[in-house]
Amino acid sequence: MDLISIYLVYLGVLLHEKKQTAEAQDFIDRGITICRDILEKTPKQYEQLYTLALAFIDKRNVTESLGTYKKAIVTCPAKGVLKKELMTLDLLTGQYRNAQSLTRFRSF
Repeated sequence: MDLISIYLVYLGVLLHEKKQTAEAQDFIDRGITICRDILEKTPKQYEQLYTLALAFIDKRNVTESLGTYKKAIVTCPAKGVLKKELMTLDLLTGQYRNAQSLTRFRSF
């Protein structure tokens, strides 16, 4: 597991919340690149899939985010992991709590 990609995406999301868009985008893009590189070599890295899905939400790409969340859930359907990822999503992106896309995600 590579923590750098996770931290880059988390930092990018938090910077977006602080309206530091240019910096946020840079961190998100770097995190996406690292996630994709890792997933190319080891496609079962569910934490990278969840991180990538979060990055796509931050980029307002709900369709790609939901597809990536589906892959992550299939890869690791453990309820504890799913609960942790939902909590992370809620904590980092409070603006999405009532979003229709999150409701659809929870219904998988």
